[in-house]
Amino acid sequence: MILQRLVEYADREGLGQDPDFGSKKLRWIIELAEDGCLAGITPIGIREGKHRGEDTPGLPETPQNELQSGKISHFLADSAARVLSWSDPKADKQQREKLALQHAFFWSLVKQYADWTAKENVQGNRGRTLLSARKQLAAMRSRLEQEKGKPSDNVAFALGGIRCHEWDSVRAFWKEHRADNSPPSQNSPATLDLSDGSSPTGIVLSHGKIRGVPGANPSGAALVSNDKPAFQSYGLDGGLNAPVSVAVEAKYRAALNNLIAKGKRLGENTTVAFWTKKPIPIDIWSLMEADEQSVRALVDAPTEGRPEVVAALHDRENGFYALGVSGVGGRLMIRSWMESTVGHVVASVERWFTDLGIVSPQGEKADKHFKLWALLFALVREKVEELPPSAPLGLMMCALQGTTPPRVILEMTVRRTTKALAQLAGLPEEDRARERSKMVARTALMKLCLIRSQHDREVNTSMKPQLDPEQGDPAYLCGRLLAVMDRLQYLALGDVGAGVVERNYGAASSTPGVVFGRLFRGSQVHLSKLEGKSGGTAMNVRKDFEQICDGLSTWPQVLTLEGQARFALGFYHQKAEYRRRSQESKAEHQDR
Repeated sequence: MILQRLVEYADREGLGQDPDFGSKKLRWIIELAEDGCLAGITPIGIREGKHRGEDTPGLPETPQNELQSGKISHFLADSAARVLSWSDPKADKQQREKLALQHAFFWSLVKQYADWTAKENVQGNRGRTLLSARKQLAAMRSRLEQEKGKPSDNVAFALGGIRCHEWDSVRAFWKEHRADNSPPSQNSPATLDLSDGSSPTGIVLSHGKIRGVPGANPSGAALVSNDKPAFQSYGLDGGLNAPVSVAVEAKYRAALNNLIAKGKRLGENTTVAFWTKKPIPIDIWSLMEADEQSVRALVDAPTEGRPEVVAALHDRENGFYALGVSGVGGRLMIRSWMESTVGHVVASVERWFTDLGIVSPQGEKADKHFKLWALLFALVREKVEELPPSAPLGLMMCALQGTTPPRVILEMTVRRTTKALAQLAGLPEEDRARERSKMVARTALMKLCLIRSQHDREVNTSMKPQLDPEQGDPAYLCGRLLAVMDRLQYLALGDVGAGVVERNYGAASSTPGVVFGRLFRGSQVHLSKLEGKSGGTAMNVRKDFEQICDGLSTWPQVLTLEGQARFALGFYHQKAEYRRRSQESKAEHQDR
C-alpha cells in the first residue's frame, strides 16, 4: 500500500519518470568561459541569509547501489571532492585512494561525452571545452575555499550561462550510456509487482538509497534490502524477494527523496512526510503548528467566502497520507503509516485544539492553540531529545487521527509536574517563568489525555477547561484543596519559599489519604493566624474549604495515573480561579 501511494505521488509530481535522471541538492555552479577557463563560481540556494543549496531535478543519475563500490561517481554533477580531487586533510591513505578512483571516473565520463559529441557531431565543440576545464581544478578549489565551500558540497558546471546538465546532448548521451552500462534486471512471470499487482517486465535486483533519513548512513538508506541469507527465502535472491519493476523503483525512490526533504523532523531520529492524493491549498502541518490567528483563518474559511479552502478542508474523498521514517545504518525503518482523508484529518485537528483547551494561568480565557513543539518541550527538562523515540510521533498521530495519546505522554506529564512543583521555589525568576509556561502546556496535555482515556471514561470526559464547581471527582477535589491550602499559607505567612506545595505535592497527588489529615491540621493554624489579620479574607477561605470538603466523604488512599492527572487539573484550575478573583477585585477597586 505504501509503495502504491508513493508511486501515485511520483506520477502526480512528475518524479522519477526517467530512472536515468534524478535530483540532488546543488550548492555551487562552476561557470566556464568558452575556452574552458574558470569564469567564476556562483552559490545557489541562498535563503534567509543562509546557503542552503537548491534541489535540482533532471541531473544524470547513477543509482546509489552502483556507487557503493567506491570506484565510480555521478556524471557532471557531484561532490566537489570527486569533481575537483579535493580531499579532506584528515583523510587516510585508503580514503585518498578511493577518492582518486572516483575523480578519475568522473572525468572519464566527461571524456566519453566529449568523444560521443564529436562522433555524433552535436553540440559543437562544447564537449571538448568541458573536458579542458580539468586543467583549471587548482583554481576551482582555491576559489571554492575562498567562498567557504566544502569538499562535500555538490557542484555542477555551466558554459555560456547555461548549465551543462541541461543540454539536450547530455541527456541523449546519458540515456545511451545507461542503456549500455546499467546492471541487469530480471524477468520472472511467476512474480507480481508489489506496487500494483501487475506482472513486471524487468524486476530491479538492487534498490537504490533514500537520502536524508535521520539516523541512517550519510550515503543513504534502502527501503528494500535483501543482503542477508535470512531474507532470501525460497531461493529468491536480492530484489526478487520484493519484486518491483525498474520504473516503479525509480518512482518510489524519487517520491521518498522528495517527501523526506520536505518532511518534518520529530525528535532526534524520525522524520514525518505528509502528502495528499490531490493537491490542496493548505498545509496540514502549518495548521497544527500555526498561531491562533492562522488556525482561526483556516477554521473560519466557510464564513469568509473562500470556496477553494472550504472544499479542501471538508473533502472526505481526497486521500491524506503520513509516513514516519528513521534509519539504522544502511536501512530505512518505517515507524508509522497513516492513510486517511483530508476531511477526517482536519476534523481531528480541530478536535485536538478543543481537547487541549485550558484556562490561562490568570483565569481569563481558555487557551487551546498550543504548538506541537511547545507540548513536547513541556515534557522534558531541557532538550526534546530526552523524550522516548515513540513520544513525538505518537503525539502527532494522535492529533491527526483523533486517537488517544500514547500512555507514556500521560506518565511524563504527571511526573514532570510533580518534579517541577517541588523545585519551583528554588529557581531564578526567569527559569520560574519558563517553568510556569510549561506547566500550562502540561496541564493542557493532561486534560487531552483524560478526555480520550478509556479509564474512568465518564469522569474523564467531563473535565472542563476552567474550574468546575460541580465536579465531584475525589482526585479533582483534592487537587483544588491543596491549592486552597497554598493560598491560605501565603495569605497568613507571606512568601515562605518552599511551602506546602513544594514539600507535599508529590505525596498529596499520589497518596492523599496519607498526608491530607496532617495538612488539614496545619491549615487550621494558618487559618487562625489569618483571622487575626483579616477576618473577611479568612471567612472566604473557610467557605472554599467547606464547599470542596462537602464533596469528599473520605480521603482517597491511592490515586491511579488518571487520578493524579485529575488532581493536577483541579490544582491548576483552583489556582487560576484565585488569580481571576484577584484581578476582578483590583478592577473593582480601581472603578471606585
